Amino acid sequence: MSMSKETLNKKQLKFVNEYLIDFNGTRSAKAAGYSERSAHSTAHDILRKPEVKEYLERKVSESNELAFLERHRVLSTLKEIAYFDQPDEFKTQYTTADRLKALFLIGKAFGLFWERPEVKEESRWEQGLRRAILQIQESKKAKRLSESGNSEADSTAK
Repeated sequence: MSMSKETLNKKQLKFVNEYLIDFNGTRSAKAAGYSERSAHSTAHDILRKPEVKEYLERKVSESNELAFLERHRVLSTLKEIAYFDQPDEFKTQYTTADRLKALFLIGKAFGLFWERPEVKEESRWEQGLRRAILQIQESKKAKRLSESGNSEADSTAK
């Protein structure tokens, strides 16, 4: 049984349209005109109704289809800029920079590039602290070696 927006009352329809913006039920209930005091529970109740669920699912699906078509259109345009050899009769000429930017954006869309995390440079204080820790570790290591060397010398002298 297919539910249409006609099965929802005006407040429910307003709620659903608001809910599609940010998926915040409480805010959507308030914006649709429901009581602020009971907005949270009202949103919960509305979202549990089968006709509202079905309408929401249909709208989200339509939105996903539109987003897919828009992404496809953008990528097609970028591919055209990046790869199209234009005859002289075209007024728009793409520069090498335009083509490189288009290729970069295509690569980014497909996850071929990623941002490197910023490497923080050590302050002088941090460098000094690191050196001090290394010196302490090396002196402890040298002390252990000398102690183990003395105990070996003592055992061989006996």
